[in-house]
Amino acid sequence: MEPQQRDTGTEPTDELASLRARVAELSAAIEQSQRDQERLQQAEQRLFYAMDAIAIGVWDLDLRTGNAWRSARHAEIFGVDYAEPWTYQRFLSHVLPGHRLRVQCVTSDAVATGKRWEVECPIQRSDGQIRWVRIAGNPRPDEQGQIERVLGLVRDITEERQAAEYLKRINERFALATSAAGIGIWEYDPVSGALMWDQQMRRLHGLEDSSPANTLNSWNAAVHPDDWPRVEQALARALTSDQEFRVDVRAVWPDLTIHTLHLFALIQRDDSGTPSKLLGTCWDISEGRAVEDNLRYTLNDLEQFAFASSHDLLEPLRKITYAVGLINQDTDCHLSPVAEAEMLRIKTSALRMKLMIDGLLRYAMVSTKKFPLKSVDLNYAVKRTIRVLEPVIAASGIELRVEKLPKVKADAGLMRQLFLHLLDNAIKFRRHDDAAWVRVYHLPQPEGSCARCIAIEDNGIGFDQTHAERLFGVFQRLHKSGEFEGSGIGLALCRRIAERCGGSISVVSQPQTGTTFTVTLLQG
Repeated sequence: MEPQQRDTGTEPTDELASLRARVAELSAAIEQSQRDQERLQQAEQRLFYAMDAIAIGVWDLDLRTGNAWRSARHAEIFGVDYAEPWTYQRFLSHVLPGHRLRVQCVTSDAVATGKRWEVECPIQRSDGQIRWVRIAGNPRPDEQGQIERVLGLVRDITEERQAAEYLKRINERFALATSAAGIGIWEYDPVSGALMWDQQMRRLHGLEDSSPANTLNSWNAAVHPDDWPRVEQALARALTSDQEFRVDVRAVWPDLTIHTLHLFALIQRDDSGTPSKLLGTCWDISEGRAVEDNLRYTLNDLEQFAFASSHDLLEPLRKITYAVGLINQDTDCHLSPVAEAEMLRIKTSALRMKLMIDGLLRYAMVSTKKFPLKSVDLNYAVKRTIRVLEPVIAASGIELRVEKLPKVKADAGLMRQLFLHLLDNAIKFRRHDDAAWVRVYHLPQPEGSCARCIAIEDNGIGFDQTHAERLFGVFQRLHKSGEFEGSGIGLALCRRIAERCGGSISVVSQPQTGTTFTVTLLQG
């Protein structure tokens, strides 16, 4: 039997192939590592370029040796030669003495806790300049979790701090000036609808410092309901034209007192000319407006009639009326038809003159007398007025419809005068047929509104709406005195009554269709 031989011819070949494969893998890994290293270096280089472009210095502190690497921008910020060695102690020597302990505490706590830190401090450069820097550091632990390095950034913030200090001083002076003058500051963004008030704005509207005022709706709630449409109109004009925003409004405080405010704003626009922001001011002009209104009304009264002599004028009118009556009653006095007609004209003119003087006296009283405003039930006021007008209502045949009315803040006597003139006016200018009617009712308002609107509507002869404002003037008539009785003062008196109660009156009419007077007062 021959001995069996081992086949070893393929073993060297397999080992060589395996070795070659390992070499190829190692070569590929080395090439990949070199490419990764190149990319990392390129990324670091780009990062340094970016930081250098925004004037940020980079540093790397080795806590074991105390030595640090830093970028050229870092050296430039401290005013030292980039080639000089840099250490943590060298850094502290540049920090002004009064701030060194604070900086040391911040950095020591950060190293002890391993948390990122940031600190601002003044330094003295090598050339003697004092600059402010912001320094941030991020402790880096080793494999055992021990902090061995701190990587960080440094930036010169001297100009930023100077600008901030300047702005702070400006704001403090501005706040002092606006506070002393009682001026509120507000800001409105027409794009987002956001509204900003300072504390003085809240005080001017009688609101608590914590009261929300971040939208136009919240501002609307604090303004008299008659005035807010004017605010919206002024805002629309300012946003769509070159007109400035300027308007006077009445603020209704939670205690229902009324304060007149003047609003002014500048419009900021973007590059396309679109409004981007309104920066505004507000201040209380109640006292000045009250003086102005009283002066205007007083001058208006004096111009239309020397009301101070009204009492003296009534006496000769009484004598004229009395004399005419005696002549008419004297049976021995035979007057010609022409003389009788003249006597009747004299008597009629005297009576009309008396009505005018009485009306002026009532108007002057309402304008000058102080009336404490209280809660008034309009249902009761209208009932008392109807009792006075019962004979006139019955004679006219007009249908009077009175619905449930609210309570308002007013004077009861003035309210009776107001309804007396408005109802008498509706009866006087009624349609002369069986379908004439007058309706008194309450107009619903949005939830939360403090306004109460009362309408006096009729289906009378009406008038051209273009004459609406003229109706409220003293001695202003749309018809000849012979056509309808009256002194021409009633509606002027109604407007004064509404205004004295903190409200307003308006009218809408159409010829041969009817008229609606709307009286707006505050909730009682």
